[in-house]
Amino acid sequence: MLGLQEGITEHQITYGMMPRNNHEVAIISRSMLELMLELGFGIDLPPGHSTSGRVTRRRAKPGAPPPRALPLIRSGNTAPEESYCAVPYKNNWYWIEDNDIASKRTFTLLLILFSLVETWPRLGLTRGDRAFTRNSGPSMKRSA
Repeated sequence: MLGLQEGITEHQITYGMMPRNNHEVAIISRSMLELMLELGFGIDLPPGHSTSGRVTRRRAKPGAPPPRALPLIRSGNTAPEESYCAVPYKNNWYWIEDNDIASKRTFTLLLILFSLVETWPRLGLTRGDRAFTRNSGPSMKRSA
């Protein structure tokens, strides 16, 4: 399906539309900023926040129901009785319901991604121009 050469146990993962050879898998991914912007559309906004210009809502196609965002973040004036996680911000509370498994998974994955981004420099790794790879070409290397 991916057009990879059979019998090889390691392949390069690169950023791009098309692989350069049959040892490579090309992926176009979103940046952390793009992920945060997309996830921000899953916030159940406090009344008046979008009409006052504090935030913008996702624009849905006419007649189409809005997609369910993950994680779904609730908001209210008071702290929730039970939640997976909750945070106060500017006189409102924001939380993920404890019984919302899909949102809990997404939030946990986001925490893992942020911890990877945070530890990247401490691991002594540098990013190549085009890809994070283990072998030749633009690569992920340990700095000396």
